[in-house]
Amino acid sequence: AHQGTGTLVLGHAYDGLIVKNISDGLRTFAPLLATDWAISGDGKSYSFTIRDGVKFHDGTPMTVDDVVYSFNRMALPQDGFVAPQRSFYDIVTSVKQVGDDKVEFTLSEPRTWLLEVMSGTSHVVYSRAQIEANDNNLKSVEIPTGTGPFTFVDHLPAEKWVFDANMDYWNPEVPYIDRLELLHVAAWTDRGTAVLTGQADFSWNVSMETHEEGLKRSDIGTRKIPGFGAYNVNFNNKKAPFDDKRVRKAIFLAVSKQALQAAFGRNEPMKLTGWMSYAAEGASSIEQLGTTPGYREDKTEDLITAKALMAEAGYADGFGPIDLVVSSVAPHSEILAPVFQDELKTKLGITSKIRVIERSQLGQNALAGEYDIQVTTAFSSPTQDPSPMWMQRLTCEGSQNQVHYCNPEFDTIVSTLNVTSDPGKRAALFAEAKAFLDEENPLYVIGFTNHLPMWRDYVKGMAMEQRSHTHWGELTTVWLDR
Repeated sequence: AHQGTGTLVLGHAYDGLIVKNISDGLRTFAPLLATDWAISGDGKSYSFTIRDGVKFHDGTPMTVDDVVYSFNRMALPQDGFVAPQRSFYDIVTSVKQVGDDKVEFTLSEPRTWLLEVMSGTSHVVYSRAQIEANDNNLKSVEIPTGTGPFTFVDHLPAEKWVFDANMDYWNPEVPYIDRLELLHVAAWTDRGTAVLTGQADFSWNVSMETHEEGLKRSDIGTRKIPGFGAYNVNFNNKKAPFDDKRVRKAIFLAVSKQALQAAFGRNEPMKLTGWMSYAAEGASSIEQLGTTPGYREDKTEDLITAKALMAEAGYADGFGPIDLVVSSVAPHSEILAPVFQDELKTKLGITSKIRVIERSQLGQNALAGEYDIQVTTAFSSPTQDPSPMWMQRLTCEGSQNQVHYCNPEFDTIVSTLNVTSDPGKRAALFAEAKAFLDEENPLYVIGFTNHLPMWRDYVKGMAMEQRSHTHWGELTTVWLDR
């Protein structure tokens, strides 16, 4: 039981070069289309040996050229193609074939986190022939051909996706199961109930109450696992009055994170966090944040400062109504958005009108700048290091800069982090970045989440007890002991 589509569903049809290794809790990498890899001593060259004998689901052989073409499309997009992952590859100057079986990435400077990013489920290989046959636009193809462990069978919109095991997969040992049925179940409680009642075998994320019920039962497994994604509120930094950092900081100071988290916590638990997951490198402790302006529960002093900032910006009596956009996911539109709306009105006199759109349209709505503020889950990192997230979401050229924020000073902090490996220097840079963002507030972080996966006791091969963090979408090694 799951929600929506995305790579947690479609990723089963594809392979990347490498994958996070579930056998050690996602702490190292395992080979997929690359059989081995090497990084040069200066960190500016990555070489991958490409597996031989791999076929796409349409029966055509996958070649080294398909790998080169797919990653050039992400790293160095041409012909108007928009690559959401482009920011992660901003330092890649070339992707080329070397010899018969190798692909070499050349970088202008080292990136300590690039390999981890490349292990993500959206960094996959497509067929060059199919891309070119569709004029570099695969949107019209429901499921482009892949090399993954499962092949597409059927899609019933708003109901389920069905995949069968790829009988011609390059690894004859997997997958262990014959069929995947991925049920679209929007509500956390309904997903948990589906597992508890045997209507589903597994869910990546259930509600707190069903998680707690699962903990009481011997036939159910469930865990609380740190995630690198947040609930957040985008500010449209290119539109007045959100182009004024005094207004943004006033909201940061006045709106209660505790109130938002308490209202939503039975759906998805969050912890008091700043600009990164509490499990991330450089994170402040919850205790430290609890005494910090903007994060502390007692808003007495923060409200005085917030109202002074609003008056200084020319909005002593507030403003509005503004356009508050939120997805059609019921707890988002019926809990989070109304609570945030009420906080703005009662604390700062900012009024708003809630506008509900489909969740799949949130990113497009944000990138187009067609909102004032937007309740979303877009602020997430592919790695324990938050700097890739900051680079993609908050730098001037970020490929997913949905808040339209640009400050060269912050760009410099992030670019310095990206080439710094000394732990002491990195700690100082993280502290500088957090302090900077607490002043600028290009968006509002409600909180980074824990996820609550749940499974029937006969579901094996997930190694959930060992996982250091959330990583959705890998079901290749699952088997059912029944």
